[in-house]
Amino acid sequence: MSKRKARIIGTSTVEDLSSEQNFKKMWNDTPTIMKRTGEKLGDKPIPYNVAINPNKMPYKHKEIEKRYFTIGEVAKKLNVATSLLRFWEEEFDQIHPKKNKKGNRQYSPDDVRWIGRIYHLVKVRGFQLWGARKELKIEAAENISILIAGK
Repeated sequence: MSKRKARIIGTSTVEDLSSEQNFKKMWNDTPTIMKRTGEKLGDKPIPYNVAINPNKMPYKHKEIEKRYFTIGEVAKKLNVATSLLRFWEEEFDQIHPKKNKKGNRQYSPDDVRWIGRIYHLVKVRGFQLWGARKELKIEAAENISILIAGK
């Protein structure tokens, strides 16, 4: 980097940004392009002297691991009615949502995976409910035998 002084157009100098308070102030200011002292406003900014305002900066969304999902969130994710999820809860032993003090269902990530598997069997592959139950039991038995063989 160059040892020349740099400045932020419309705000304080770079040296003033060493304190945390001034640094926070810089993030909230609207002018964000830093230029070398002596350059004209029409000149192209130097790439390493660009200050980024996080409010305007695109960022990578991190997938947050949720502990529980509401019935509405699960229904929206699968594009099905909430009544269908309540029905599947009665029909399949694998789904065990917890209920909070209000009585709202809270689905764990495991419950959501089971519901996704049931959805695939019933809606995508066209299984009837008894066939889907049978298929899930076969898959569970295969998984257990694989785990036992792996020991």
